[in-house]
Amino acid sequence: MTSKRNNNKKNTQNKKNIEISITSLPPKILVRRIILGVAFIILIFAIVSITSKCRMDRLNSEVPGLPSFMTAEMVRAALKEQAKNPNNWTSVSLAQIIIESGFGNYGPGGETGNGLSQLAYEYKNLYGIKGTGPEGTIDFRTGEQTLEGERYEITAGFRVYSSYTQCIEDRTKVLSNTQYYDLSLGTTPEAFVENVLYGTWATSLSYNSSLLAVMSEFNLYRFDTMSVKEFDEEIKNNN
Repeated sequence: MTSKRNNNKKNTQNKKNIEISITSLPPKILVRRIILGVAFIILIFAIVSITSKCRMDRLNSEVPGLPSFMTAEMVRAALKEQAKNPNNWTSVSLAQIIIESGFGNYGPGGETGNGLSQLAYEYKNLYGIKGTGPEGTIDFRTGEQTLEGERYEITAGFRVYSSYTQCIEDRTKVLSNTQYYDLSLGTTPEAFVENVLYGTWATSLSYNSSLLAVMSEFNLYRFDTMSVKEFDEEIKNNN
């Protein structure tokens, strides 16, 4: 009992000491500490809120599992192009969109870096295709890379389209009607990346590895065995 009483006395004394230490603080310091404490709590809530919004923006897509800037129109158009030529893999086409135009500052999600590039959003050019398109051409600064790995910038004219579908259809024409590409070598998605696009589509030395990483990260391979009808059913069931 004596031990318990002693503990109670210690606890009472500690409380009194705390009360004295708080009340003995000058009013200005006390107010400042309270303000700092409230500000810290507000900051924590703000960080959590922004982080949650960024995560939601990144995956809040029309198509489950894809980044928010990817639309059903893009997937549907890519599926139709693969239906015309089985070697024109949808997974590769979608990966190129993500690499070339994704996580930009334009369109929905752009305020958090989960939108499209300006070229893609305003001019519907999803693949960075140079030249004159059905709707004309627009000049942009663009980064290039030498075989030695040195980076540099140039101003180039890029094709302008009226829709994402028109751009995706034109990609097929570029791949089919030029001397640089041979779709017959793209017997698998990986073979398409290595044998059709390597050293021709982009100057970036890491372009191929980036495509393969994105195809795996977002499981884009699942679209390679999907028909347009099956895709539409999936979208319908998820809405």
